Amino acid sequence: MSPQEIGSRALRRLLDEVEPVFPGAGPSNLQDSELVPRTPWVIHPRASSAPDSGAIVTRAEAAMDGRISLLGLGTLDLGPDPDSHRDPTTGLRSPLVRWNRIPYLDAGIVGDHKAVWELNRHQWITWIAQAFVVTGEERYADFAIGALERWIRENPRGMGINWVSSLELSLRAIQWTAVLHLVRGSTAAITERIRPIVAHLEFQMRHVRTHLSTWFAPNTHLTGEALGLLVVGTSFAGFAAAAEWRACAADILRTQLFRQVSADGSYFEQSSWYQAYTVDFFVEALPWLELAGLPVPESVRQRVHAAARYLQMACRPDGSLVQIGDDDGGTLWRLESGERPHLQTLARAALRFDDPTLWPAGFPGEHATWLLATQIDGDESGVLTARSARHSAMDSFGALVGADGGLVRMVDRDDRDGSIDMALFDAGPHGMYGHPHADALSVDLSINGRPVVVDPGTGSYVGALRAQLRSTAAHATLEYDGRSTSVPNGAFGWTTTRGGTVLNSAAGASLSWAHGRLAGSLADGYLFEHERVILRLRGRAWMILDLVTAPAPGAPLCLRLPLAEGLEVGRTEHGTLECRRLGEAIASVCVDPSLGTQVATAAVSSAYGRVASGRVLEMRAVASRESAFCTAIGRTGTLGTLSRPDVTRNLWTYSDALGRVVLMAPRDGAEQWGGVRATGSWIVLEQSRQGLPSGAPALLRATGFGALRYAGVERVLQGTSEEIEIDLTPDLSIPSLS
Repeated sequence: MSPQEIGSRALRRLLDEVEPVFPGAGPSNLQDSELVPRTPWVIHPRASSAPDSGAIVTRAEAAMDGRISLLGLGTLDLGPDPDSHRDPTTGLRSPLVRWNRIPYLDAGIVGDHKAVWELNRHQWITWIAQAFVVTGEERYADFAIGALERWIRENPRGMGINWVSSLELSLRAIQWTAVLHLVRGSTAAITERIRPIVAHLEFQMRHVRTHLSTWFAPNTHLTGEALGLLVVGTSFAGFAAAAEWRACAADILRTQLFRQVSADGSYFEQSSWYQAYTVDFFVEALPWLELAGLPVPESVRQRVHAAARYLQMACRPDGSLVQIGDDDGGTLWRLESGERPHLQTLARAALRFDDPTLWPAGFPGEHATWLLATQIDGDESGVLTARSARHSAMDSFGALVGADGGLVRMVDRDDRDGSIDMALFDAGPHGMYGHPHADALSVDLSINGRPVVVDPGTGSYVGALRAQLRSTAAHATLEYDGRSTSVPNGAFGWTTTRGGTVLNSAAGASLSWAHGRLAGSLADGYLFEHERVILRLRGRAWMILDLVTAPAPGAPLCLRLPLAEGLEVGRTEHGTLECRRLGEAIASVCVDPSLGTQVATAAVSSAYGRVASGRVLEMRAVASRESAFCTAIGRTGTLGTLSRPDVTRNLWTYSDALGRVVLMAPRDGAEQWGGVRATGSWIVLEQSRQGLPSGAPALLRATGFGALRYAGVERVLQGTSEEIEIDLTPDLSIPSLS
């Protein structure tokens, strides 16, 4: 630790001890007019008649009865006055003692602190305030204000689990500000009721300012805390420290944006869910900075816009978010039902940056415009009317790479019916701090628009499941000798880390690819290298090539493909593995003939708090000095066959109704196929007769990295998206590809 950090921590420890004795000044003496929050929020002009207004009222009624949807836990029946200290999943109640005396990570005392905090973010109270706007019925405003009053009584200043996390205080304060904004025209919002709530808001934000996560968690904790200071310090400018809060928040947000978000928009913890959090926070912060009169450089807007585009890259065809790293389950706003709040985040970003390409397909506009800090005149908004044209050219066929974050998005759209096959390849570095997983070179595959091979998620932040789902063994990648590529240190730390690198990625007319590498030392100093190439044969299949250099020949290797929740696996009469949901065949898998295959059972969590029993394809082998394996995956009914004529050679042929493809991985040696000799990393050969007259010699397209020698001529392949055509004359002794 630096001297500055040591001094800051020592001062904080001292303040923690004296605060109960010297609690500081009382609330600022605000004028009645200053109790109404000053915000940039604009409610949709047709909120009361919006298509989802009925759903808003239904959800509010349920919340008033204590039926509240939390994370992946589903709808919980907590009663009309939920206990703010009780974990709804275990029933454990954390003690009402000073906040710094609570062992919040001890599940035996407090249960799952994440579930407790999620309830106390009070998004469900905002739902009730929304119902007041939609219906004009005073009972909703009265209930919302009453819920805040009850919470203040149950959570005295500095006491209990809900004062432990400054981030939670900030996110709750933003919801309180939203509630006060929404009910401001109610007869229930009288000065005598609002003043104590605003005073308690000030106490909460004083606590946040004193206990910023500058050293503890300088990630989304710190940026979320800064957002809270900005929102409250701008809404209630009469607070004594409001100006200092705004200046502090602006400095943190500008500094941390460029520290936490790379030029390509990727978030430095390598977690797609925390990527969404970051976009949430900064899209919300921009209009607040403007309202506060604080400068917002164009470079800041551009970086936030890039972060939104990177978040969009991480979305599957069905709109779900790939679960790279921790799936926190939380969000700044939850103004619409369902488990995909990142879609609301993207819609808000689309409106903020006037970028229709960010708008999620099929997402209704009303959800994004409820508390949007932009004037929307209704359906005349350019983004709302342009969202039908959101698909970019990349959505047809190709590969898009996050140069810093290492995420590669490969898409193949069927122009006949619009269906999409997609691969999301995690070839980036291991992320900072506690939210990444040991998932280097893992892949997430959607076939015909539906998730098939997935990241198994997070499930929980406590217990054995936490360690299990962070490990290499849980992910769609290769495990060497039973070791995890990164070694954990507790629930939110790492002892050693290893990440990937994108070597190259491109697309041609009929083939796209991404090539990543994981290299370095395992915990005991053994060198181990894994290269993975994801190949897409346009309109045909995925081929996954794994190349392994092992320090200890004879060690076990295991390639795993965790499957989406609800998929079952069967073997066809031809030996192909078939993935089915409720009897319907979704996808098929051809396994390398050199691998032994079994179907295992493991935990899969599609949302934080929900854990199911899923299926995992495990493909095992014994390592040699250099090993190579190929797997083919595609739609059932069109996927062809994969063969490896000689398991001692790195040569495979894939055959389907459109012809045959040869994949060679010569590595340090050479591979011979007929009259073609290949050297290098990997080379794909495709035969094409398209456009050729009958009887003319076929053309052989070669793509990859290496050199080809045939008929005394050598051609060097540099891995560009351009393909080389080789004229196959009768003199070449190459077996027919037809």
